[in-house]
Amino acid sequence: MGIWGAFTNSTTAMIAQNNALNTISQNLTNANTTGYKRTDTLFATMLSQTQGSGQDIFGVRSAAVTRISSPGQIAATTNPYDLAIRGEGFFVLNTMVDGRGETMFSRDGSFLKEAVDGGAYLVDRNGYFLQGWAVARDGEVNTSSLTAIQVPETTVADGVATTEVTLSANIPTGAGSPQTMAVGIYDGDFTERNLSMTWTPAGVNAWSVSCTVDGGTVTPPAIDVAFDGQGKIVSPLASDLAVAWDAGGTSTIALDLSATTQFAGNLTFSSEQDGLPSGTLLSTAFNGSGTLVGEFSNGRTLSLFQLPLARFRAPDAMEARAGNVFASTESAGDYEFVAATGDSTFAPSALESSNVDMTEEFTRMIMTQKAYSSAATVFRTVDEMTVLLRDLKR
Repeated sequence: MGIWGAFTNSTTAMIAQNNALNTISQNLTNANTTGYKRTDTLFATMLSQTQGSGQDIFGVRSAAVTRISSPGQIAATTNPYDLAIRGEGFFVLNTMVDGRGETMFSRDGSFLKEAVDGGAYLVDRNGYFLQGWAVARDGEVNTSSLTAIQVPETTVADGVATTEVTLSANIPTGAGSPQTMAVGIYDGDFTERNLSMTWTPAGVNAWSVSCTVDGGTVTPPAIDVAFDGQGKIVSPLASDLAVAWDAGGTSTIALDLSATTQFAGNLTFSSEQDGLPSGTLLSTAFNGSGTLVGEFSNGRTLSLFQLPLARFRAPDAMEARAGNVFASTESAGDYEFVAATGDSTFAPSALESSNVDMTEEFTRMIMTQKAYSSAATVFRTVDEMTVLLRDLKR
């Protein structure tokens, strides 16, 4: 190998250790960067030449490998648009709002609302648009195409027409006058209406219940109700009311009377019904399946968008780009979009920390410094030897 090989060894060693120190510096700088993936430096020998059956090996070279598939710790936040991924997969981003830009991938789920073209869209720190599947009002997810996730501001959720009413009441035994009560229901236009029931004595333990509703006509007009001598209702336990609304349309309401009693005392009643009025959007947030859910003033929740997970065959071979994002490469293999499953889910209002272990990085830094110093010592020693050889020649 000779003295010049020693020069080559020490020179390549200093270059390789310098690259390693740059990598360590980058990792430590991004130790608090959300979703950052550390880079490790690997070393390999360099083959300079071969002679006969032997070989001369001069120096070392370095290669950087980004540990993209290594997860970081998940920490809770208070932002409803923050998301962390548990398991494999990446968020899907696009550099343009219409999806015609470059597709990027990230594990950084710190998303913000940004106003673009009159709408509010979820973007990452680079301004890249988060992509998702649109969800129809009937809950069907359109997995055929991705779209930028737009956070609605004034969405209205349809109400629900009443189909069931459960009455809990006590009708005073021996009452000689009609007993009247009213419960709120919702018609086909989700407008609140009053369903009035008048209980008229019809004999011992017997009542005739007439039902009316404002804005419509109820059939049958009266229900014959009977109690036993112990105050328990005998018949009917339930009755179907058909309502023809004055504005058009009909409703069928199942009236449950099984919780009605007849005891001494005053008239008491309460009711439950399954109708809802129309509601306006109050807030939006992600859930554990990666679905952006809207909460409305009428108590309803509607799914608006669902996030896919992008999965690669070899994620560590993806290309790291500025801004804590990655691009697909041929070496990373094909990728697919999948919904969250049992082994890969989302953590709402949480972020994935970097996978940098500062203790490990400082240990590597000390080792790198010593290796660089040793290589420099070799270089200096060889330099002194060449000077000595030069002087001997004289």
